[in-house]
Amino acid sequence: MSNTKQTYIQVNAENLNSSQKASPRSGHPVIRFVIGERENFHLIPSSIRLSGKLACFYNSAEDVNLSASHLDISNKLGAMGVIEQIQIASQRTKQTIEHVKHADRLYSSLETIRSSKIDYCDPFNNERLVVPNKFLQQKVTSNPTTKTTPATFCIPLICGFTAGSDLCPLSANNGVGGIEITISLMPESNFFYNASTTTITDMESAFYELSDLQLFAEGIVSADGSPLPPISQLDYISINSYYETINSTNAIINMPLAKSRVLGVFANFLPSSYINNRQFDGTQCRPPLNSDGTVAKINKLTFTKGGMRLPLEYNIDTIHRDQDSDSCDAQILYNYINGITSFVDLKRTNINSLTTNCVDGATDKLVRELGNLYGIGVSFTNISRDGIDFLNDSFGIQMDLDLTSDNPNSVYLFAVNRQTIMFNNQQGIMVAN
Repeated sequence: MSNTKQTYIQVNAENLNSSQKASPRSGHPVIRFVIGERENFHLIPSSIRLSGKLACFYNSAEDVNLSASHLDISNKLGAMGVIEQIQIASQRTKQTIEHVKHADRLYSSLETIRSSKIDYCDPFNNERLVVPNKFLQQKVTSNPTTKTTPATFCIPLICGFTAGSDLCPLSANNGVGGIEITISLMPESNFFYNASTTTITDMESAFYELSDLQLFAEGIVSADGSPLPPISQLDYISINSYYETINSTNAIINMPLAKSRVLGVFANFLPSSYINNRQFDGTQCRPPLNSDGTVAKINKLTFTKGGMRLPLEYNIDTIHRDQDSDSCDAQILYNYINGITSFVDLKRTNINSLTTNCVDGATDKLVRELGNLYGIGVSFTNISRDGIDFLNDSFGIQMDLDLTSDNPNSVYLFAVNRQTIMFNNQQGIMVAN
């Protein structure tokens, strides 16, 4: 493809008015962008960015001094915390290419593991409005002196489709027939939380507003107008989300993944009472907790396929089984990272002994740096680089843990699967998972 050049496209949300403003409070909780079908245009999925402005208001009078109100937003995610779901589909056939649910929980694991504190201090600060400190975060997203200067952001739409390096043809004949991107916004009750112990009677009035929303992307076109080489299929990674709860000392999860090329699985935890609760940060990744805030440490962990241990042919007996330690078990941590990205290829990370410890505490507010980044996971690529078939078998997790109180903990589980889109001039597209 030497006789090609790179070009840029810019689109507005098609379901918003000319102001391009969106907010769950104003009745616009969904944003929809369409990158229309084009002949001789190959989209670069990894280049897709959402830009706009974020204004955070303390009450209906649009007061913006969040520092005075003790309200905060996640300093792990910043502006990315407004995304609850992303759905990518073909504009022509409306077939779903990828649908990511619980995006905030996904990013809490994915982005913190693959980045460092330096990333949060510089590039992420400018792009995503985040800093590695919960109290400085208020100053990034609020301006107490004026209501007319919301914070600008330009964030990647992170999902499996945008993580690959392959090109996606937008042609209606031998391509996907245009891309439709639908973003569901996060409810305010799970976006804001109370960063202090002070009780605020009217913090339920806080809301956020997005404005000047635009989608940017790059693509490849022919430099001389000649047809681009045809692309018969697109291989990409799909991230599929699942939800379960645990509430016993012997927690068993069986999940029908219904995917044929699963590369890895990872999960993070959150007490169910923290969800949509402005007293707690809904993006924190704590170990399972008892009702009094003590950590329900995992003593034994097993991963299964159809009831048989796989890919590890043994139980992970953690250090907590034989001793009282506040450290995270090294086997759990290693497999968790490896379920997200290859451990040997990890260049930088926010994972350390402070952000993964098992210290008791009811909240994550004052935990060092980015808060706890705890989770579990496992990779299947050591068995097959093409992934493991879970079409007919369930994926299972068995945990022996110290969850001795009646305190349901939510488990957000994500399966990384290899998928293929095949383009057919007569039949449109076919998504094989």
